[in-house]
This record gives sequence, C-alpha cells and structure tokens, in this order.
Amino acid sequence: MFGFRPPVYAGFEFIGIKGAVGKMSSSTGLNLTPAALFKLYQPEVILWLYAKTDPMKAFNFCFDEEILRQYFEFDKSLTAVREGKANELTCDIMGYCAIPGREVKTVPMAQLVSFGSIVEFVPEMLETIFEKIGTPFAREDFEERVDLAKYWLYQCSPESIYHLREAPDQAYYDALSAEEQSETNLLYQYLTEQDYTMDELQAYLYAVPAQARGDLDAADLKRCQAQFFRNVYQLLIGAEQGPRLYLFLFALEKEQYIHLLKF
Repeated sequence: MFGFRPPVYAGFEFIGIKGAVGKMSSSTGLNLTPAALFKLYQPEVILWLYAKTDPMKAFNFCFDEEILRQYFEFDKSLTAVREGKANELTCDIMGYCAIPGREVKTVPMAQLVSFGSIVEFVPEMLETIFEKIGTPFAREDFEERVDLAKYWLYQCSPESIYHLREAPDQAYYDALSAEEQSETNLLYQYLTEQDYTMDELQAYLYAVPAQARGDLDAADLKRCQAQFFRNVYQLLIGAEQGPRLYLFLFALEKEQYIHLLKF
C-alpha cells in the first residue's frame, strides 16, 4: 500500500489466568496489573515465564496450586545455572530474568506454604523446621517469599490451610478396621519409643501396613499404604491429604501432634 515491504509478522499467543475464569484480554477488561502479580510472583519468576515461552505458545499466571510447580521449575533452572549444570538455552533464559541488585533465594514455596500453614508463618518456627529437615534457611532467606506464600494460601487457596486438631478424633479411630487401628498404634509406638532420621521415618511409614497385616502383594500393599496415609492425615489435620507425611512428622515437634495418635 505504501510502496514498502511489509514488516515481518510477529505473532503471540494469549496469556491465561489459571484458577480464574477467562483469559487476559484488553477488550473484555480481564487483566492483571503488575501490582496484583507481585502479590504472588517474584519479579524474576514473571520474567522467566515470558523468557522461556515461545511467543506462539500460551502460558498461564496461576492462582491455583500450579503456581507452586512454576516456582519449583524456576528454582530448578536457577540452581542448575548456579551449579554450572545448565545448558546454553537455560543459561540464556535465566540471564534474561536476572535483576541487578537482587539475589533470589530458592526456598521451596511448597514447603513454605505447607509448613507455614501449620505454624502460622512464625519466622522462628520456620527457621527451626528448615534446620531440622537439613535445609537451614534463615529468616532473611525466606522473608520475601513468605509474604507471597501467605497471600496465595489465604487469598487464593484457603482450602489448603492445615491446622492440627485440638484433640484426638476418637470417633474416627473407632470407625477404623482392626488392622487400621493397629497401623495407627504402631506409628504412635514408633514415634514415641524410637530415635530416627528423616529417611528412617519415611521408610517406616511405608512399612507399617505390611507390619500390621502380614504379607501383601504389591497392589494390596500400595492400596493399604495410601489408606494408612489418609487415616493419619485425618487424625492429625482432619483432611485426606496434606504435606508430605514423613517430612511433616519429622519437621514438627512431636509434642505438637503425638497426643492426636494416642488411643
């Protein structure tokens, strides 16, 4: 029309909002401001989502549990770069995300959410937990992410808030089968009478159903293990699932929950 070669077409896909209805659109008014995103995302993670994604492929800003996976993948890539194990593409992507004067501490967001929920994000208690599980993060390491974790948990995923029961759930225990009650009693006995490492506790949890029921084939063992875990979660927090169980039991002080397993 103007006697010039037209510019090269540069297309781009939509950016979605996962955990909310619709996609980002200036015409419909469904948008997220930077201020809103900064309540959930560190700026480096926002840059990473753009930098790693082909413009012709869609990606999502997430208000559901997918955001925890995004943080995990970001931390994994950043750690690989810092340890000299990343390929050239990953190094380039993470280079585009770096912000002068800032250093990202890769404190696991999933652990901040799950442990923070139980101890109400008290910094001293979080420090104790991280020290106990072998990742001694100090308050200054997680102080930025803990605010993001709190906002996501309380505003976007309140159903993921875990609270220890105040008293044992006798009615739930009474409704268990004899084998399931035996599993609970074995766990209580182990926790009160044994000294154990985190790995030893994890191994014992998976061994309890076989110890209570005798020999089981692989399929039955897996089914019984899953039900045993659900029973423990119900007795501790009144839910069918929760934080990774061995990590949860090892990280918290036994005095906080052991009475909930005593029948």
